[in-house]
Amino acid sequence: MSLITSHPLQTFYDAMGKAPVKLIHIASPYITKPGVQLLINEFGRKRTRLQILANLSEFNIALSLANPVAPILSLMARFGDRIEIKSHPLLHAKMYLCDGRAALMGSSNLTLGGMQRNAELNWLIRGARKDGRVELSKLSTWFAERWDEASGPVTVNRLKKIEVAWEARQGQLMRVIGNLLPEPRLGGDYWSKVRKITGKKSWSIEEIGNLLTVKDDASAQNTLQKLVFLENMGLIEFDEKRATSRGVVKSQREMFELLEQGHLEVSLISVLSCIKNGKSAHMSYAQLSGKLGTPDTSVRPSVLWLESLGYLARNHTSSTDEFSLTPKIKELNLA
Repeated sequence: MSLITSHPLQTFYDAMGKAPVKLIHIASPYITKPGVQLLINEFGRKRTRLQILANLSEFNIALSLANPVAPILSLMARFGDRIEIKSHPLLHAKMYLCDGRAALMGSSNLTLGGMQRNAELNWLIRGARKDGRVELSKLSTWFAERWDEASGPVTVNRLKKIEVAWEARQGQLMRVIGNLLPEPRLGGDYWSKVRKITGKKSWSIEEIGNLLTVKDDASAQNTLQKLVFLENMGLIEFDEKRATSRGVVKSQREMFELLEQGHLEVSLISVLSCIKNGKSAHMSYAQLSGKLGTPDTSVRPSVLWLESLGYLARNHTSSTDEFSLTPKIKELNLA
């Protein structure tokens, strides 16, 4: 048994060796699109079958800041008849099991945070020794019992109904807490500022405050809120005197996925889905706000992030601010 403190899914995959993997059991209450992509990267090209136990109870759905259904739908589309998904309303455990060969159990959900960013703690059990095989057998029995208790298998129609309910609750939630969310307006080129901040190990609070100051916008000058926003994303740590970087965000796509973990009042994907592709397709803040059913002030930060990341372009020939998709959108593979 080994203690795993980083990249648990990769470690689990490596522990199974080179022989074909027929079936993997996964228990993860929360599943996000970046987490799904990591799973696809490891097992998507093989003939591996998956049995996934999630928690799609009304309570868990209500607490989900990121869309809880879209990742599961993408998994079903990718694996087809090689995947079964059930929902257990009391599931809190996280486990990844390949019968007789290896298991990972601990704190990591199938999310980007759980697999790469958060301070997680997991145990890896290998089946090479007798004591390891005994523990793997116990875990297999535990999963089988929870699987029998769960409802399902989850169907596409059921998932779509869950998604509609989540969207309604999300709208209500955001209207209530919107004013309490940390200030995400960093000013200017957001992506450039994040790269600069995370590329330097240590900043004085005065230095980082000057960098984050937004000229001619008194409502965006709360440095503490911005620092909290960056800290919530796992990009920095700070105290009264200094801010310390926790690592560089390597690409715009990585930043996009990080923001989609519920750090913005309006998700980036929901904004992009409003704008059709094509040279003449563009939308203003007001049009986006109307289509999404959220205030203009809630939509603006998400649009500005998308512009800074290169996924939206501003139409400077218009009398109002209008935005259209750029060719870079293809790298997100949102279809």
